[in-house]
Amino acid sequence: MPDNFDYRKILLRIISITGIAIATGILFNQISPFGIPFVNDYSVIKIDKEKVKVPVFLSSKNAKSEKFEFHPPEQINIKEAHKSFFKGSAIFIDSRSKDKYKNGHIPGAISVPVNNIHPDRIDLQSIDPMQKIIVYCDDPECGLSMELAAIFEQKGFMNVHFFTGGWQAWKNAEYQVSTGMKP
Repeated sequence: MPDNFDYRKILLRIISITGIAIATGILFNQISPFGIPFVNDYSVIKIDKEKVKVPVFLSSKNAKSEKFEFHPPEQINIKEAHKSFFKGSAIFIDSRSKDKYKNGHIPGAISVPVNNIHPDRIDLQSIDPMQKIIVYCDDPECGLSMELAAIFEQKGFMNVHFFTGGWQAWKNAEYQVSTGMKP
């Protein structure tokens, strides 16, 4: 190496370029409509006597700026469900039994076993009524997802969907799965 080689200048350039790259990334993330939040807000809902943290994907501020039309629960297919999962744009609700949920579920899904919990014991007041909710059960033959979606709709939610392919379609598509109960 030459005697006049200055490590400090090189280090300073590396730090400057890294800083500019980070600042550009942060700026792009903030102005992009698909930006990732630095802090993910959550609501706490009460299901029976259990409190569950639910991520908030659509803030009240954004919900007011969007034009949502009221509609009853709507059926979606595997592609639409996975797209919402991939984007992180919906809360997934598993309407199957706790045992089935423990054995496997869509990552991040909340267990609300519709056969074991009376609808009046589900407290959803802290969730934005405009939040996209996708309810699923076992397979197309299972009607629990439609039943629970109707309960959500009756409780005032305006963006409720039921995924009729359910857990079986999700597994068959070899999408990511989780096991056990949420902490």
